[in-house]
Amino acid sequence: MNIVEIPVSDIKVRFRLRTPSQEKIDELSHSISSCGLLNPIILDNSHNLIAGNHRLEAFKQLKKQKIPSIIKESSDQMAELMEIEENYARNELNLIEIADHIVRREHLLEGLGLKTSIGDNQYSEKMTVTDLADGLGISKRTYQQRKQISKIHPEVKNQLISSEYANNLVDLIKLSSETEDVQKYVCELLMSGRCKTFKSAFIQAKYKEFR
Repeated sequence: MNIVEIPVSDIKVRFRLRTPSQEKIDELSHSISSCGLLNPIILDNSHNLIAGNHRLEAFKQLKKQKIPSIIKESSDQMAELMEIEENYARNELNLIEIADHIVRREHLLEGLGLKTSIGDNQYSEKMTVTDLADGLGISKRTYQQRKQISKIHPEVKNQLISSEYANNLVDLIKLSSETEDVQKYVCELLMSGRCKTFKSAFIQAKYKEFR
């Protein structure tokens, strides 16, 4: 394991990590002043921060120019994560695509150790749901609503994704909470042209389910 000194100014926090605790930063600053940095931060080979946000902030607070770092080669996970972030930023995705991007983004962040999980302590530097939403520039509620759409059955999503119905937020959320059979029938009614709106398709699908 090679540890190298990297200029603090070169380090990029590409993914918005959990807001650092000032208490933790102060504690680390005192420790670093007394004993030095015991655990290097972790970067990818483009100097994107993977782990060590509190340590990095402590070095900035101490006005240190360089910080001991371990460089990890950019993985396929990191490359895909960057691609997802860039696709989202272009604002060319419909709501079904956004939902799938959100779920895949969470999976990748979790695999990289950047997303919180049960058991993480209050000073965890990993991303919470609020952080995930902030990173995309939306509210936590909007984030959760958009993510909900990912629960639509895959076959239904594949048919609706290129249609005019792929941006109906309220109707897509409602569809995601229906049974697989209702979802498929609603989709069939819409794509065949027998129904022109989600509302009429829901009514017919529910009537069929009732019968």
